[in-house]
Amino acid sequence: KLFNDPIFLDELYCRDLLRAVPEMVRRTRALAELALPRSADTEALVYLRESASCLVFGLSQAAVALARAAVEARLREAYAKVPGNTAPALQDTTLDSLISNLSSLFSLSKGRTGLSPEGERAAREVQRAGNDVLHGRSIDAEEALRIFEAARLVMRSVAGS
Repeated sequence: KLFNDPIFLDELYCRDLLRAVPEMVRRTRALAELALPRSADTEALVYLRESASCLVFGLSQAAVALARAAVEARLREAYAKVPGNTAPALQDTTLDSLISNLSSLFSLSKGRTGLSPEGERAAREVQRAGNDVLHGRSIDAEEALRIFEAARLVMRSVAGS
């Protein structure tokens, strides 16, 4: 019956949030030192912003899953611009294939297009962490922030798109 009482729930949530504020401030300050890529509101950037919000609120697993979604969306955007790629073919392309193909393209095009070696390493890190989280592995706030930083690096490491 207590959970049906709006006053009780209001007090419960207020107390919980007030206890959480110092850590939220610390996480926000850590994120404030990181700049998000300056680009249009693409699907990838929306996911990355949502990942940042999850970090602030202490939702590490959600932050990592959204960082992985941001990386995949960004690489899909880049891969769609490669001549000869079609929308139906992109639907069946896995994140692993996107990373490999864009990394190979970077080498072949002498860095004019594709995913840089640094971006590939970061993308693989985000991919592994995202897969781990989606399959039940727990992750702490510091590791989640590191994965977020890697996802942000991927967003900046795609050339020619």
